[in-house]
Amino acid sequence: MSLIIKIICPEGIITASDTREVYSIIDEISGEKNYINHKDEIAKSFLKNKISIAIAGNAFIGKKQIKDFFSDFLVNLDAEIKHDHLINEISNLYEDTSKHSTSYYISFYGEINQNSKYRNNYKFEPLVFCFNTKEMSLKRLNEDEDGFTYGIFWGGESDRISKSLLEKRTNIDTNLLTIDTSIELIKNIFKEIGTDFTENNEYPTVSEQFDITIQTLNSAEIIRNFQ
Repeated sequence: MSLIIKIICPEGIITASDTREVYSIIDEISGEKNYINHKDEIAKSFLKNKISIAIAGNAFIGKKQIKDFFSDFLVNLDAEIKHDHLINEISNLYEDTSKHSTSYYISFYGEINQNSKYRNNYKFEPLVFCFNTKEMSLKRLNEDEDGFTYGIFWGGESDRISKSLLEKRTNIDTNLLTIDTSIELIKNIFKEIGTDFTENNEYPTVSEQFDITIQTLNSAEIIRNFQ
């Protein structure tokens, strides 16, 4: 399993992705999945031309594991590739395979939509999309009838994240968050999810260690193995 969190606040876009790869076997009698081992420090977040890509869901494209080739795949793309072409290149990877459910959470800054209520106040806006390979669908996440929105979005272990945020969300104003306070919030969510695994005596399919991607209007960087 994976855990992806994206926070969009006035200072920037902060993306966290866990780094755990879990190995399992299927019980021949019950048909249940049993987790037997795991490996950490597996990259699920990437950058290309200041575009952040975070991946959750099925780890395979055909018989190939995404982790084994995705970095090289990005390197071989045009250095100044735009988000729409990048998403098209990702979708092309799935042309000749059965469509498992993998979600690519993609974020970047672009020129503000001229239909936006905020077009006179901003030249650029944060954009967050989710591309799902099972449905081959693309959805804008941070937009309402007025234009772009700040907010918190997540994928992967969605139920556990929702549980962690249930009490917090009414007290969180993402308009007031900063990059630093967003990272602190993410750290607390990861710790609470780790505690939830322990209290329920479940195999920890998500690590408390994560990669953090920080995007601003002028820069983008990944900090690996943050804790």
